[in-house]
Amino acid sequence: MTLQIREVGPNEEEPLRVLKLTSKKLIIQDRRSTVHLRKIEE
Repeated sequence: MTLQIREVGPNEEEPLRVLKLTSKKLIIQDRRSTVHLRKIEE
């Protein structure tokens, strides 16, 4: 999986670590922060 974040320069790559992946939740971490994403039910 490739995730591009515009905060990093155009020719720079920063590895992301997937901490948790379920059908309702994705938690990723880079060297600066941890991002929690969750599915919103409509």
